[in-house]
Amino acid sequence: MRTKITKSVVLVCIAVTLCSFTLDRQNAVRFQKGSWSQVSKLAKQKEMPIFIFVGAKYCHISRKMETVFAKKEVGEFYNYHFVCMRMDPTKVMENFRLTNWGISQVPCILFLDANRKIVERCNGYLDEKRIIEKGQKALAAIEDENKQTPQSSPIQTLVKRITPKNLLTTFQ
Repeated sequence: MRTKITKSVVLVCIAVTLCSFTLDRQNAVRFQKGSWSQVSKLAKQKEMPIFIFVGAKYCHISRKMETVFAKKEVGEFYNYHFVCMRMDPTKVMENFRLTNWGISQVPCILFLDANRKIVERCNGYLDEKRIIEKGQKALAAIEDENKQTPQSSPIQTLVKRITPKNLLTTFQ
């Protein structure tokens, strides 16, 4: 009888622990699975900037950053404001892209606007306060960039495409 109660208590403790881990993962940063082209298309569709975490399994600081990404405040902020992606420099195609961006160390954090232009980057470990501050700084930089480049209306875009040469061929 006593062993049945002990087993029941142990099973309940395990179930509660597993549920708490599941809830923590739901609040964590949701990194999109898929290729770079898929993630960038998703960001373009949603009209959201891209957050990229460059980390490697062999790097203890990268593994330590995983605990920061599991924090509720960090997850809520990044999931709301960014399309998030994780890149591993040990994968050939991702390493090629990272090298083209000038990334030579891990961990590294990149913020890109919807047009895939790097707006902000940071190397090394960031705690939850600093990583949210970096994200806010990147959003402010993207907002400033959008204010500086005036948006063209569809009619303005069409007028820019019409040239005297186009007009002559259209009406002949």
